[in-house]
Amino acid sequence: KLARSRFFWMFFDNNVLGAFREFLFGTGTPEALVEKLEALQALLPPVEEERAQGGPFVVGRWSMGDAGVAPSIVRLPVILECGLGKYTIGEGRKMLNSLRSPGLARLMKYIVDASAWPSLKNTWDEVSDT
Repeated sequence: KLARSRFFWMFFDNNVLGAFREFLFGTGTPEALVEKLEALQALLPPVEEERAQGGPFVVGRWSMGDAGVAPSIVRLPVILECGLGKYTIGEGRKMLNSLRSPGLARLMKYIVDASAWPSLKNTWDEVSDT
């Protein structure tokens, strides 16, 4: 489980974070970011396995991997909703719609679950922090 947790975190750092940064600075495309998010989502256990795994996170219970990924990924919908970034007009809404599509439903559930985790909830106030 430790290896799976660490791989999840490293995959996020080495793939998703770069695509996210490129999108925000207007040098990347929504399609490239969606591709990386889909690959990240594939590393999460299916929803129907949550009970057997012991929770909704990458190895079931909250892990080091979740602690590394969650602070960045939970901010993605908020950043897109607020239109923060240098992407062209309309691209943020397009990306937000992709994030909320059925194809990324498992990842959005992960974002919601991670947002409710006590350590994140106590340090990230969506209203005052944006």
